[in-house]
Amino acid sequence: MAEVNIALPSIDRWEAGQIELVVFPVDWQFALGQDWWRQITGTECESIRRQNERVDAGMFRGVHLRFSVNPVRTSWSVSPHVQLTMEDGITGPPTIGSFVDAIAWFVPLMNAWIRESCPDAIRFGFTATLLQFADSREEIYRLLNAYLSKVEVDPASKEFQFRINRPRMSKSGIPGLEINRLSTWSSVLMTIRMDVRSVTAQPNAGPRHSMHRDFQACMLNLDINSSQDFNAPLPRENREALWSELVELAREVAEKGDIQ
Repeated sequence: MAEVNIALPSIDRWEAGQIELVVFPVDWQFALGQDWWRQITGTECESIRRQNERVDAGMFRGVHLRFSVNPVRTSWSVSPHVQLTMEDGITGPPTIGSFVDAIAWFVPLMNAWIRESCPDAIRFGFTATLLQFADSREEIYRLLNAYLSKVEVDPASKEFQFRINRPRMSKSGIPGLEINRLSTWSSVLMTIRMDVRSVTAQPNAGPRHSMHRDFQACMLNLDINSSQDFNAPLPRENREALWSELVELAREVAEKGDIQ
């Protein structure tokens, strides 16, 4: 049988369920006392502080922005903000919108933090959950087959998942630094449920209505990170370039699929 080449969709087809900058600092306790949220966003947030943890979170650009510190890592992440009513219905799965649009503002925001505030760190990482919705499982499997040119994906199969790391040497100017390009491809069925109580004269007294809707998607989980084998602190003068490189490598996988 002759091989059939399927043109890959535009990268604009990917919706982002989550994106995140992860930093592994040399001294994580330093970050506990910093007010970086206000410095970076210029807005207020809700803050939760425990002995070994701090979480600052709030709305920013219509999405949920979260800064967290713990003994393992420091991170900035973006996730959807969802407010549904019975009148709205379930129009689609919660996302933060186009992946391309999301990184267009998230990368410069993180560049400012890396440049002005980020403490000494031994590793950087960029993670993302991307979704491409389709009308049928067969269509999703055809998409997976196109993105995964080195793997044969049978449209008649079920519960597909493929995970691989294809490292590359960094071009950020840091000698000997390797970049892990970990990608996980899968077919998922998402069920969105919503329970809404009808408004009556007495609060919480009206009947409860339940709605649900299923969505099928090709899911791509990306974890692009600097190697754990690099033990020295990342040079400050190269960190912005490294962060941009991580995002561009993620963008390359989303656009071109699994390539060396």
